[in-house]
Amino acid sequence: MAEVEFILGEMIPLNTMIPAAAGVPTALPVGIQGNHAAGVYMILNIYPVTNNLNNAAHYNRYMGVTTDFQNRFASRQGSCFELGLEQNSLDGVYAFIGDSQYRDNGGGWQNHNNYNPNNNGLDITLDGQNYDLEHIFIKASQYIFGGTITNTVKVGPLMNTGAYNIDIRVFWEENNVQQHLDVTIPPGGQLV
Repeated sequence: MAEVEFILGEMIPLNTMIPAAAGVPTALPVGIQGNHAAGVYMILNIYPVTNNLNNAAHYNRYMGVTTDFQNRFASRQGSCFELGLEQNSLDGVYAFIGDSQYRDNGGGWQNHNNYNPNNNGLDITLDGQNYDLEHIFIKASQYIFGGTITNTVKVGPLMNTGAYNIDIRVFWEENNVQQHLDVTIPPGGQLV
């Protein structure tokens, strides 16, 4: 059996990335500003605003990996400035940032420390088979939460080509309470 976990932090509102009015200084949200760690992230557009990820079947999300959270979100902040978006246009848009770990056949947990997609840094081995960590994250999140995915990379079917189950868990913090949802891909099974 192989296990993969994605551990995401609390909901970070992204509307504060945009100034409240023209000429008012702003910074990246707390949790992202100054955070130069690598990891996984999910941007969730909750409409209407319900603050309940368990009922997120109609939400839109974007998942990905980054080598530096601050740099990734600073570039998105710059796009918001260039497009002239108002602060309320990001009401109900949240980020979850975190990390991943995996283990194979009951072995010890391994952290994935290289999120660089340019040198196959997203490859992990489970049950003797190679998998792309970002692909697992995108497909498991899509299966677990439903809704639409705007990340058009790595959204094809995820097939378990090994001989044992792959158990995937996504953890997140919501209203100071840790939540999680799971999916299992049996041998020969797939997430489409």
